[in-house]
Amino acid sequence: MLQGTRRVVVSLGAVVYRAGVNTSALVLRQIGHCQTPLGPLLLAVSDVAVRMVEFCEPDALAARIDELNRRHAATLQSAGSGLLERLQQQLQEYFEDRRELFDLPLAVTGSAFQERVWQALRQIPYGRTCSYVEIARQLHDPRAARAVGRANRANPIALLVPCHRVINADGEVGGYDGGTWRKRALLEMERGQRQGTLNL
Repeated sequence: MLQGTRRVVVSLGAVVYRAGVNTSALVLRQIGHCQTPLGPLLLAVSDVAVRMVEFCEPDALAARIDELNRRHAATLQSAGSGLLERLQQQLQEYFEDRRELFDLPLAVTGSAFQERVWQALRQIPYGRTCSYVEIARQLHDPRAARAVGRANRANPIALLVPCHRVINADGEVGGYDGGTWRKRALLEMERGQRQGTLNL
C-alpha cells in the first residue's frame, strides 16, 4: 500500500495518468531477465506495466530472482499478458541498434519530486545527455541538482527511464547505479561510437 506522498504513475507513451492505490499496475505478475552485452538485466512486470529494469551482476542474478520470487510469491503467475516478452524483445532491439524509443507502459512509485525528475529523464533524446543542474533548472529549482541525483539513483526502470543520459555539469560521466563503466558504454553505444561490439 502506498503511504505518505508516494504515488504510482502509469505512463503510456506521452500519456500519463495517475492510478489509484489498488491498481493492477503495481502488482508484480512476472519476473524475468535478459542477457545484454553489458550483463544481465533483471525485469519485472505487472499485468499492464513495466515495474523494474535493473542491471545485475551475473553472479548475483539467481539470488535476486529468488528474492523477488519469495517476496512476491502470492501474486506471481507463470503465464502473463505478453508484456515481459515484449520488454525482452524491445531491449534486445535496443542493444542491437534497432530501437531508440521504448513504447511500453511503465508504472513507478515515488515522491512527487521523483516523479517530476523521471518524467524529465524521459524527455532526453537518444544519443543526447543532460546535466543534473540542467534537469534541476527544468524543474524550476536550480539548487536541486543533488536531489535530482538522488532521484536518478532511485529510478527503478533503467534504460526505459534513461537515467544513464544524465551527466555532471563538467561533462564527466558521473555516477550510475549499474556501474559507471556501463553508463559510459551505453552513452558510447547511443552516440554510435562502437564498431561491432561495445567499447568497454
